[in-house]
Amino acid sequence: MHDRILREPEVKRLTGLSRTTRWRLERKVKFPQRLQLSENAVGWLDSEIRLWIESRTARRREVLPGAGLPDIQPRQARLRKDRPGERHHNIARRLSRHQSSRVSNNLNHQGC
Repeated sequence: MHDRILREPEVKRLTGLSRTTRWRLERKVKFPQRLQLSENAVGWLDSEIRLWIESRTARRREVLPGAGLPDIQPRQARLRKDRPGERHHNIARRLSRHQSSRVSNNLNHQGC
């Protein structure tokens, strides 16, 4: 069996991990080790990268047996109880200065 050698862009595309993240994982022996192809070129064995990806997806299946995807809950806005106007403040902060002053004035007139 002939194993392909994958170069940097393809490994990044397959794993979704940056070069630095993969380098850190390699140092911890949690990612396949690179092969030195020449003085300035490195690559990874296709089979090792695919086994690593499979091990990540297998771990996911162990966490949620019988489910393809984890149950993801939408993130709720967190408002502090001691700051009831925080929601309006955050909305106004995201708008441009001109829009923000109009929104703040309108909120102040509404008693918020």
